[in-house]
Amino acid sequence: MAKKVKQDNDAGEEIVEASTIQCDYCKNRTGSSLVFCRICKRWFCNSTDVRQGSHIFLHMSYTRHYQALSHKESVLKGSRFKCSCGNSNIFDLYYRMVNGAVKIRCLPSCLSKNALEDKAFDMDLWKPIVDDRRLTPAICTIPNVTEYCSILSAQRISQYEHQRIANKSLRIEDVVVNDYSQVRHTQQEYDDSLAYYKVFEPLIRIEEYDQRQSSLVDGDKHVYVSFFREHHKQGYHPVAVFEIHMTEYSRGITQWDNLEDLDQDQDDEYFEKKKSSQGSKCNRADEHENLVEMMENQNQLDEEILQTNDYENLLTSRIEYTGKVKKIKSIRPEVNLFECRLVITSKEIPRNVSAYKNGYYDVRLQEAGTSAARRLTAIKLLDDEKAISQHIYNIFLGNKSMMNKREFYVSHRDREVSFDAPNLRPLNRSQHDAIAYALQSEFTLIQGPPGTGKTAYRNDPKHLWRFKTPGPVLVCTPSNVAADEICARIHRTGVNVVRLMAVSKESMESPVQELCVHIKARELMKAEASELLAIQTRHDDGEEIEEADWRHFMKESGKYKRRVIQSADVVVSTCDSAGSPLLSGCVFNSVLVDEASQATECETLIPIVHGAHRVVLVGDQKQLQPVVLSAVCKRAGYDVSLFERLIDSGMEPQLLCVQYRMHPALSVFSNHKFYEGRLEDGIGEANRPLIKFCYPNTKVPLLFWNVKGRESIGNTGSSFLNVQEATAVVNIVKELMQCGIKEKKIGVITSYTGQKVLLKNLLQQSRLGKVECASVNTFQGREMDYIVLSCVRSNPMRIIGFLKDPKRLNVALTRARFGMIIVGDTSVLKYNDLWKEYLSYHQALNTLVDGSIGHWQVSAL
Repeated sequence: MAKKVKQDNDAGEEIVEASTIQCDYCKNRTGSSLVFCRICKRWFCNSTDVRQGSHIFLHMSYTRHYQALSHKESVLKGSRFKCSCGNSNIFDLYYRMVNGAVKIRCLPSCLSKNALEDKAFDMDLWKPIVDDRRLTPAICTIPNVTEYCSILSAQRISQYEHQRIANKSLRIEDVVVNDYSQVRHTQQEYDDSLAYYKVFEPLIRIEEYDQRQSSLVDGDKHVYVSFFREHHKQGYHPVAVFEIHMTEYSRGITQWDNLEDLDQDQDDEYFEKKKSSQGSKCNRADEHENLVEMMENQNQLDEEILQTNDYENLLTSRIEYTGKVKKIKSIRPEVNLFECRLVITSKEIPRNVSAYKNGYYDVRLQEAGTSAARRLTAIKLLDDEKAISQHIYNIFLGNKSMMNKREFYVSHRDREVSFDAPNLRPLNRSQHDAIAYALQSEFTLIQGPPGTGKTAYRNDPKHLWRFKTPGPVLVCTPSNVAADEICARIHRTGVNVVRLMAVSKESMESPVQELCVHIKARELMKAEASELLAIQTRHDDGEEIEEADWRHFMKESGKYKRRVIQSADVVVSTCDSAGSPLLSGCVFNSVLVDEASQATECETLIPIVHGAHRVVLVGDQKQLQPVVLSAVCKRAGYDVSLFERLIDSGMEPQLLCVQYRMHPALSVFSNHKFYEGRLEDGIGEANRPLIKFCYPNTKVPLLFWNVKGRESIGNTGSSFLNVQEATAVVNIVKELMQCGIKEKKIGVITSYTGQKVLLKNLLQQSRLGKVECASVNTFQGREMDYIVLSCVRSNPMRIIGFLKDPKRLNVALTRARFGMIIVGDTSVLKYNDLWKEYLSYHQALNTLVDGSIGHWQVSAL
C-alpha cells in the first residue's frame, strides 16, 4: 500500500515506514480478499461485517469509483476487472468459469446483445461479480473480521469517504459519527413559528448536508489535465484545460462556475515518468481519440505496477486546485463531451511536490447551495405579517379550527358562471366546483387523482381569482418540467405570463423560451442598452469575458428582469426559484402551487410568504411523496408534504373525480384500492379500442407476465437490474410494434435506475431508441398510450424494497391510456399484501400468465 507517516521519536521527527497491503477500513491483510481501487489508489477487502455491504462494495458505492484490480493472491492473479470490449465498471461485469479460467464479460454491451440475438444463449451461466452487496466469494474471498470492524458502520464509512475528499490524511477511526438522536419528528400542529422552526431547521440542514456529501462524488473521474500560463492585464495566471462529460454533473456547467478539488494521486517516480511521456498529446484537447489512447496507456501502466508487486511505492499525498470556468465549448455533442478552460484561483500542495503538473485528476462542481437558505428564510418570514395573512399562517401551523372555512362571499350567480378558459376543454362539474370553492376560501386544497384534469384549475389562474384578488398571480411547482408545461398552457389562454428561470438554467434551451424572463429582458436591453447586450452576445458566442464585466452585466440585467416580472399578470417558477432575489419585495396576493404533494413543506412555503392572501395547493397525497435523500430526515417525516399533512389534520380537499386517461378496465384497481371507488370514467371502451395484441383476456387490455428472473446490482452499486425481465420487456415492445403501435406511443417504466439504464441500452441495441424509458418517479404526472412496467425484484429473501409503497404502485398503474403490461416475479411479489391483492385481481381476470408471448398459460399464485 502507500507509505504512511507517523510521529514516534522524542525529537518529533517524521519517521516513514512502509506498511503492508491492507484494507483501508479494517486493516485486513488477507490477499485473496483485497481489491485495489484504481481511482483513489487504496485497498479494500470483501469483509461483510457491515450489514449494508462489504467494504469494497461500500467504497465503490459511496465514491462512485468503479474501476478496480485484483490482488496477486486472488483467482484473477492481480489482473484488472475488465471486459474484452473495454468496459471496466465492476458493477457491469459478469464472470464464468471455463476450464478453470475466469472469463469476464460486461452486461450492457456484450451479454445483453447475446441474450437478445441468440435464443440459445444461456444467461444463467454468467454470474455477476458484484452480488448480494459484495464481490462474489468465487472471485474475492470473504475474510475474518479484524478488531477494527467493531467501530465500522455504513454511516461511519460514508462520512469518512466524504470527509476524506478534503482531508486525505484522515483515518476512519478518527471520524466522529454524526449524532441525530435529538432530531425531532414533524408534527400535525405547531404552537407557533418558533416551534415550527425548531423542528424544521435541523431537518433542512441535515438534508442539505447529505445532498452536499452526495454531490462531492459528482463529476468526472480520472481526467487528463494540462496546465498553461496565460497572459492577462495584471500579468500571468495559471490555467487548466481538460475535457468533461456534462452528464456526470448535477447540472450543466457554465462560464464562471466554480470547479473545485482537482485531485491528483501522486504516484511513484516510475509511474510519473510513464505519464509524463504522454503529456504532449494533451495539448490537442480536441482530439478525443488521443485521450482514449492515453486512458488505455494508463490502464496498462496500472497493470504493470501491480504485476511487479511495487505496491509500497504508491503515495497518498494529493494536490487540490480550485478555479472558475473561463471558457467551455462543445467537442462531441453526441456524447456531451466539452472542453473546459479553468482559471486557477487557489491550490493546496503537499511539501516537496511541484505544482501544475499535467496528469490525471478528479473534477467536481462547487455548488452555491441556495435551496436550504431560501427555505430557512421562508420559515423566518412566518413572523412577518406582511409576508403572510394571519388566517393562512394559522392553517399552515395546523390549527384545525381555522380549516374548511369559506371566508369570502361569492353569490350563487357568480359561483355558477362558466370558469372555462379560452382555447381549452370545458370544465366538468367537479372541476367547476373546486374553482368555485377556491373563490370563497383563503386556503384551498384540490386533490387530483391520475387523469382527472388537474390542469384545468391552473390554465388561467388570473381568470380563477378575477372576482376578488388584485395584482399578479404566482404559480409554482417543484420541478422545472412541470413549470414549463404550466407556463405553456397558461400562455395558450392569452394571459400575460412569464417564466422565471434559475440563473443556472438560463443558458439552457427552454420549451417556453420566448416567455422566459431573461429572454424578455434581453429584448429590452436590445432596445435600451446595447452595450450590455454586447457582453451577453460575446458570452453566448464563447468569447472570454473579464469577470468584472460579467458581474456588471449580471447586476444591470437584473434591473431589466424585474421590469419584466412587474409587468406580468402571472409569474411561473419552481418553488425554490420563488425565493430568488429578483422577487424580493414583490407581493403576490394569490399563490398557486401545483404538484404540491411532491414538494417538502418548506419548499411549498417559499412562494406563500410573498404576501399571499389566497393559496391553492393542488396535488394527490395518494401518489409519490417529495424526494428526500437523508434517511434521518425520512424517519423524522420530512418527506411528508404540507398538502398531505393538512389532509391528515382534517382539512378537506376538493376532489376532482372524473378520469379521462385510462381505458375503464385499467382504472378499476386504483379507483377502489386508493380512492374508495369515488372516481368516475369520463371515457368509455369505445374511446380506447383494443388492438390485436395477444392479451390473454381479449376484453381487457391488461397483462401480468410472470417472469422468473434474477436481480443483481445495477451499474452504480445503488440500484438493481434484472436481465431476464429486461429481455422480456424488449420482446413485449417488439410485439406491440408488430400490432401497429408506433415507438413514441410506448413507454417503459421501472422503479430502479439500474434497470432503466439496462432497458435503454437493450432498446437501443434493438433499434427501438425512440421508445421512452423512464423511472416511475419521473413519469408521475405523465401518460402514454401503452405502458410496460418492469418490477425487477427477484430474490430468495423475498425482499421487494420500495415496491411495497402503495403510492409508487398507484403511480405505476395509472400511466397507460390504452394498455398496460407488467413484467415481474410473482413468487416474490405475492408475499407482500398489497401486491398479493393486485395479483389476485389479475388472476380473477385471467390476465396473470406464464409462458411466452402468444403462448400464454394461466398462472396460479
